[in-house]
Amino acid sequence: MLSILHRLFARISVPLWRVKGWHRVARAANATFLKLGQTPVQMAQLKDGTRFLVDLRAHTEWHALYSGQYDDFWVKLCQAALREGELFLDVGGNIGIYAARVARARPDIAGTIAFEPFGPNADRLAENVALNQLDGRVELCRYGLSDAAHKATLTLRQDFQSGSSTGNASISISDEADAGYAQVEITLQRLDDIAGHEFTAPVGVIKVDIEGHEDEFYAGGMATIERDRPIIIAEACKTFAQWKNKSLDAVYAPLVAKGFHLLRRPYQAADRLDTFTRLVPFDHFDEMLELDNLVLCPAEKLDRLAHYVAADGA
Repeated sequence: MLSILHRLFARISVPLWRVKGWHRVARAANATFLKLGQTPVQMAQLKDGTRFLVDLRAHTEWHALYSGQYDDFWVKLCQAALREGELFLDVGGNIGIYAARVARARPDIAGTIAFEPFGPNADRLAENVALNQLDGRVELCRYGLSDAAHKATLTLRQDFQSGSSTGNASISISDEADAGYAQVEITLQRLDDIAGHEFTAPVGVIKVDIEGHEDEFYAGGMATIERDRPIIIAEACKTFAQWKNKSLDAVYAPLVAKGFHLLRRPYQAADRLDTFTRLVPFDHFDEMLELDNLVLCPAEKLDRLAHYVAADGA
């Protein structure tokens, strides 16, 4: 009976997700179902038809079941920015939300490569790839990308404190930033070291979500980025940068100097990610939210984002 009621609530929730306050209702209902004993790993079907096993205990996963969406604006942007014969790199693949949806929507590209160093996340990513019948179209690399090939400590962050088996993690930052979290050892490689033998097709789009390790990733992949000049869609967190005594402006300055334009989504679009399609240029990271997303687009590929970039720049 509990499972039946849960499935019914999830089905009702999807069309109500845009109703003001429903997000809080769904969160409370999710917590209640878990307390009553509902199995935490459930299959969520998104509006685009893809299906994913998600852990309802994870802050970054539970809402997919009740909304039928997950970063839809950014996933669609990745799909639209790619061209036939190019590669999509999902750096910080997590459970495969981006990798599987891009691979499914763009069978004409050279392939999708997902980099996920945490074992349980990588296992769930592989399950979700199989669930969407994408075997052979998504390559899973069970290591992360950095500025050097070495072993590193991965900090398992908020999702895991809630009991989830999958979720958000970051390469060790500092005693202050990592206090109170469990840690595991992972393997890291440099993008430039693997680009010659792991793949030869040009990289068209890179999605980067690695919780504050972006500067090391760029440093280890700059030759590949300079060669292929991909469009980069990245998460940016001011707190992570501050913990490392860096500014986000400094992190992205090398790419800006090489002709990459900075674009972001206006604040007023924060609650309309599934329908709002405008990006605007910006110059300073103090214009962004504490946790936000940005696009780095080489000047010569701005036309690929014509549908998304506001004509008036506002």
